[in-house]
Parts: sequence; C-alpha cells; structure tokens
Amino acid sequence: MRDEIGTIYEDAAFAELYSKEGQPGLATWRLALITVLQFMEGLSDRQAAEMVRSRIDWKYLLGLELRDSGFDYTALCEFRGRLVKGSVEELLLDRLLEQLRERKMIKVKGKQGVPSNAE
Repeated sequence: MRDEIGTIYEDAAFAELYSKEGQPGLATWRLALITVLQFMEGLSDRQAAEMVRSRIDWKYLLGLELRDSGFDYTALCEFRGRLVKGSVEELLLDRLLEQLRERKMIKVKGKQGVPSNAE
C-alpha cells in the first residue's frame, strides 16, 4: 500500500481535532492509517498497538524505524473519539477511496439502485 499509494492521510486533515498548545502527540496520519488497518484485520486497540510494535510490514507502512517502541493502545480510542466529536469520522474512508480512485485501483460506479419487486 505504501509503495503504490504513498501517504494516504495528512496531519493537516485532523488539525482541528487537536489543541495548538502543548507537546505534539502521535502523528495523526499514522493513527488514521492504523485505525483503517485495525478495522481490516479485526483487531482490538491493544492488538493493533502490538502490531505496530512487532510487525515489520506495519512499521514500513507507517514509516517507522525498526526500533520504534510504538505507543499506548489508548491513543486509538482517543483518536476515534476525536473523529466522532469533530464529526469527521467518514474522513478515513473518504480519503482512502479518493486515493484508490485517483490511481484507478477501484472503479467509479454510478448510483446504486434498489431493485423493485413489482413486475
């Protein structure tokens, strides 16, 4: 995915969800990508955080050093909470689909209709 698409999410897309004060936290583009991977793999927050710590392919996708120690799993729940509170939870899927469409990795289809049972 990283080789084909590059960076899907950017921190700027989530800037309004975080305070401008204080120390910078985890890169929000990484949390967004981890959230998508977590959903795809059916993982709990703890399991997703462990994947970041232990899987080379996840580290590569996230642009992390091999020795990166990861993060506390609670950051994922907090991130999702901020998405919902800011009413931007659809941003994750929308941005991914946009990137896939631009690279013609998925086809754009017309409106889906509901078949009628009336004959």
